[in-house]
Amino acid sequence: MFEKISRRSFLVGGTALTMGAALGVVGCAPAGTNEEAKASSAAIDGGGAETKGMQTLNAGAELNFFEPVPGTVAFVSEKIKDEDVASTEDCDVVVCGLGLAGIATMLAATSFGLKVIALEKTGSYNVRGTGIGAPDCRLFKEAGASWDEEEILNDMMKASSYRCNADIWKSWFANNGEAVDWLLDQVGDKLTPYLGLGPNGETTSEFAGVVTYREDVRFEEGMDGFAEVAIEVANSKNVDIRYNTPACQIVQDDSGKVVGVIARDEQGSYVKINASKGVVLCTGGYENNWDMMCENMRREDLCVAAWRLPNTENTGDGHMMGMSVGGLMDPYPHIMMRDPGASVASNAGNKGLTLPFPRVNESGLRYVNESIAPHFLANSIQHQTGGHDFMVLAGPDLETIIDRCSYRNYAMSAARMSPKEVADLLEPIAVRGETVEELCEATGIDAENLKKTLARLTELHEKGVDEDWGGDTEMFMDYSSGPYFAFEESGSCLVTVSGLRVTVDSEVIDKTGMPIPGLYAVGNCSGEMFSDTYPHDLQAISHSRCVVFGYVVAKKLSQQ
Repeated sequence: MFEKISRRSFLVGGTALTMGAALGVVGCAPAGTNEEAKASSAAIDGGGAETKGMQTLNAGAELNFFEPVPGTVAFVSEKIKDEDVASTEDCDVVVCGLGLAGIATMLAATSFGLKVIALEKTGSYNVRGTGIGAPDCRLFKEAGASWDEEEILNDMMKASSYRCNADIWKSWFANNGEAVDWLLDQVGDKLTPYLGLGPNGETTSEFAGVVTYREDVRFEEGMDGFAEVAIEVANSKNVDIRYNTPACQIVQDDSGKVVGVIARDEQGSYVKINASKGVVLCTGGYENNWDMMCENMRREDLCVAAWRLPNTENTGDGHMMGMSVGGLMDPYPHIMMRDPGASVASNAGNKGLTLPFPRVNESGLRYVNESIAPHFLANSIQHQTGGHDFMVLAGPDLETIIDRCSYRNYAMSAARMSPKEVADLLEPIAVRGETVEELCEATGIDAENLKKTLARLTELHEKGVDEDWGGDTEMFMDYSSGPYFAFEESGSCLVTVSGLRVTVDSEVIDKTGMPIPGLYAVGNCSGEMFSDTYPHDLQAISHSRCVVFGYVVAKKLSQQ
């Protein structure tokens, strides 16, 4: 795939190229069902295709690209003629997409008394993850937990190098408590929430000057359980949900106001849906559109070993529809939600690899504080030669090693697993050596350097302080004897999080910075909040912006 793109075209990227690709798409085939998508993902634990490519960069480092499962683009660029439309319907609001953003927007709009038609490209809703960032919600207040909003805002500004819209962040702060409290009221006692605080109620974690805020509300039933309850509540309010019915094209009146969409129903016929109050794009990212990613992403950011995707049909339909009516995209380069924890051996995400055990590169050298926020660790891993590293452990067996460490202190989901459960995850991808030399022969790690690195880690573990990088020595161990275990790791990608530029009310803006009347974008097809990297140091902010701005849009539309 990369061989088809010139270096200049890749580096230019951005809206112009993406729009060109978008306008070249003329088909609108029905997407596969969500069951098919989940089956495809399950086969490879979240989304790699069989295709792999390789590109040699100017610096001479080879990077492997493991492409995600390709989806079907629903956007239609050529104007759909009136005679091709089989039927026309009316409503107040059309919500395009039923990920978390669409579910929240649909539920809020329905709760505010609006007539809603919700269109979903696949055969089911599509959610993933564990929590919703909610620093101002009542559950944290009841627990006595609080954060300094100005400190969080300053950290988020620095995370984006100030290449984001601070007013949108301020709007998120201003509306977070109201929106999440509303959501908790909607689901009532049908779910069991718990807080993402540390084991002793810690509100933050800090290593090497990087603060991770633990401000997310989670559900014992998971996000799937939350989605099921939210849709059940919406159905009780007579919402009109249509699966296998992707939105294909935006409809405008003579003044340029967005007044509806044209979708393709389960029978393959076009249906025009007029929306008197507005159209809300909640179509997710474009991680299943490899061409679009190649045009808008840095190459090294695509050098990953696993794709952990909510479905296989996030192809940028909302981005394209928005641009087709003048919407402005985030500038190049776009970003995605990236983690460490991708096994090169299995091309799949592995929760055991998300833990901050010591890492070395193929030269056998430790190169980072492993306890920093996940996106920073992912950046560091992908900066190493070949875009990979190795997590290295030593001890009688994996369960004993894990039980002795402090992994329960960390916010990643593996923290709630037992040592045996984590060991069972790691065992199939482990390379074992009775000696350091044997381990290095099997992995290609430089043996002499690794011996020195492991001796130093043993020394720091005994001292109880990481004098080299400032990490957590309770995640270190005695490396003086084997057996030794190595796990080859690269980046693990979830979803793209760059999109259409919006106002504080999620109105899509044009190149003049003015809102396009009647058009809104929420969730991963919206932009303006992130730049360079997705800030995992603020827990579940992606989910939170779905809930908060879905609620904000619905409230605004109900007042028109």
